[in-house]
Amino acid sequence: MSNKHILTAVSGIIICIGGWYIGDQCGSYAAARQEISASCAEMRSYAQQGGANAQLLLAELQRYGIRRPSSPNETESLFESAAAQDLPQAQYQLAAAWSKNSDESDSSTALAYLKTAAENGSTLAMLELSRRYFQGDRTDSDSLQGREWLTKAAAKGSTEAQCELGQRLAMGNMVSKDPAEAAQWLEKASSGDSLKAKYRLACLQLQGQEPDKATETIRQLAEAGYAPAQYELGSMYLSGKHLTKDPEKALEWLHKAAEQSYGEAFCKLGLMYLEGNGVAKDKKKAQDYLNKAILQDNATAQRRLAVIYRDGIGVPKNPRQAYKLFAKAASQGDTRSQYLLACICDGVTPQGDSDSALPKDLRDKDQALKWLTQAGEQGDIDAQLALGRRYSQGELVKEDGEQAIAWYTKAIDQGSSAALWALGDMYEKGSVVPKDGSKAIELYTSAAKQGDSKAMTHLGELYEQGKLVEADTQRALDLYAQAAKQNYPNAKYHLGKMYAKGKGVSKDIKKALKLYEEAASQKDCDALAELAAIYYVGELVPLDVPKAINYYTAAAKRGSAAAMGMMGHFYETGEGGIGRDMNKALSMYAQAAKHGDVTCQYVMGTWYENGINVTANYQKAFGFYKQAALSGEPRAQLCLGRMYLNGIGVKADHASAMKWYTKAAENGNVAAQLALARLYYSDDLSQPSNKEAFKWFAKAANNGSPTAQRCLAYCYMCRIGCERNLHECLYWMERAASNGDVYAMVELGQLYRFGDGMDYVIPADKSKAIYWIRCAIEHGCPRSYQSLAYVDDSLPNSEREAYLRIANSAPDRYPRAGIARTDASPPILND
Repeated sequence: MSNKHILTAVSGIIICIGGWYIGDQCGSYAAARQEISASCAEMRSYAQQGGANAQLLLAELQRYGIRRPSSPNETESLFESAAAQDLPQAQYQLAAAWSKNSDESDSSTALAYLKTAAENGSTLAMLELSRRYFQGDRTDSDSLQGREWLTKAAAKGSTEAQCELGQRLAMGNMVSKDPAEAAQWLEKASSGDSLKAKYRLACLQLQGQEPDKATETIRQLAEAGYAPAQYELGSMYLSGKHLTKDPEKALEWLHKAAEQSYGEAFCKLGLMYLEGNGVAKDKKKAQDYLNKAILQDNATAQRRLAVIYRDGIGVPKNPRQAYKLFAKAASQGDTRSQYLLACICDGVTPQGDSDSALPKDLRDKDQALKWLTQAGEQGDIDAQLALGRRYSQGELVKEDGEQAIAWYTKAIDQGSSAALWALGDMYEKGSVVPKDGSKAIELYTSAAKQGDSKAMTHLGELYEQGKLVEADTQRALDLYAQAAKQNYPNAKYHLGKMYAKGKGVSKDIKKALKLYEEAASQKDCDALAELAAIYYVGELVPLDVPKAINYYTAAAKRGSAAAMGMMGHFYETGEGGIGRDMNKALSMYAQAAKHGDVTCQYVMGTWYENGINVTANYQKAFGFYKQAALSGEPRAQLCLGRMYLNGIGVKADHASAMKWYTKAAENGNVAAQLALARLYYSDDLSQPSNKEAFKWFAKAANNGSPTAQRCLAYCYMCRIGCERNLHECLYWMERAASNGDVYAMVELGQLYRFGDGMDYVIPADKSKAIYWIRCAIEHGCPRSYQSLAYVDDSLPNSEREAYLRIANSAPDRYPRAGIARTDASPPILND
């Protein structure tokens, strides 16, 4: 059957159908029906002969009720026959029919027909297929496939596809943002009669170098009655952006858009009357317009109105009403509403911070994940970033590095520098992915090239510290300066530190302080804490503790754990006139500990262990010590070792005790080095080691511990882990005594009184004996009066007798170990 014959038959049908509506021009109704019957009969004949076009047209007439099918399945059979002959329009119609069913196999059939129709040149199928790939509708989300099919439809001249592609490129919606290419496609679409394309092109040009031309286009479209342009023109007059501010003209154009039931215009008018912006405040009018907006099915209007109720803009906050409106818009496919609804379900603000004001009964983690995923699949960058973060941190979902990378990559494909930063952070920390410093630097650098101030600043820190890259002070300085020019406060803080230290630049304290103050005025946490420390120390500026406290307070409110700890100190001591308040001190220490301050975690451990301002709780003490210990705090590691050793707050475990004592000792904690040495010397271990004991006594002694110095002297005297060496013994005993160790003073008094008695290395020396005996007495050893009475011949008898009475009545707190005895095993090592 030829196309000519088909057209002849169809034209008769169309003319007759038109006659039903235009009346007498085509004769009576009965005549029209007779003409249709004749045309359809001819059409059916051609269809029965296998004519694909005839089959398609006859099926279309039956589908729209113009012609009744001769059997229940005739319409579908006609479409299938035409589709089998590769007629794309028939394949597209079959796809639409199968899509109505929810069965998974039917969806697969629909998708197969849609792909075939698209491959055979149907622009409608191409457009539909691209949307399915973008939205993940009954197929896996695939932005590359979505763009490919959308581009093909646009290239074949589909104005709708050109307009949609231009909009996606302009917004970076599931495709890489490209304003230049967006303009090209929108210009092609607007060359016809598409008002939508012309409007979107004008909106794009508003952000470019031709705002005047774009404004004029929007005015022309508004005058032609295009509601979105009327709304935009009214908004421009209201804000004074691109046009001279004129509330009357704003009201005029917004009213025109509202007359066409344009939902966003209702929202804008409602806000104007609520806030008195360009009009007199009128709550009744405001409520009327907002109610009209609620009744609209316009998803954008519903979203804008939801934000009004969520944030309480001119009306009392109403999170429940916001939830309902976001849900309406989200169910219509509004991507941004899906993300904002997910935030409410998750109990967080759009910035990701916890929001205690949201009703708990609205929170639903499963719903949060559902809407977040839908928004992410449809290209909402914030949703993609949130999903990347959740998969990397195990929030709402199980940790999954591959999923985190996939979501961050989707956001990166849309030009998100924040996603580059987040992915770089994952690789730097080795969070759910193997650590990869080179990859992290590559990602940070890409984000910095896109102008991301946060990435510039962090990259600057890495170059300054020589972390992941070779240290480069000039590169760090340049990065800080670039970010500071963009008014990024933390970059100003780091730049200030460079000037304060004279690192890469001439030292300039005034400039450093100015940068700190600028950053602090922008509430930068690091700058506030730095200024607090500067005023507290009083080296660069006059000492001003009250001012320091003000800065510490501000820094603590911004989340600085170190500042919280300092505020805890001020409340504990009452320093700076703040007033002593142990409850506030406890609160600040607890907050700092929660934010990861290891010092405050250690302090909280000591408070709970010793019952300082809290009821003693060994389990809580153990928990705080462990948090700090795992972060490398040596004092906490020592305490944790002691608790394991003695079974305090935890089951006794000598192996764990040795592990934590060793960590603390290796981290330079002198008390831990001494404790570890004593453990190796004692019988508390299954395998004591004098050699290890000597090693750790020596480390602690060299680090200035008087007790360890005296114990090391005993090691040299008694061959504990070393050869006997009385010269070394005398050296370390005198160092211990000079550093205030009373045991050592007692021992030296006796040593110089009698001499070593065997090796004859240390001869008796009465004057030295008297000196060290008197030192021991002055340092609280009354039993040494006995030695003084026997050694000092110059004492009168009455004084000697008085000294003996004092010594005999005093407890023997400082016994001798016996330096002269080669077989001595000094228990004094474990005092």
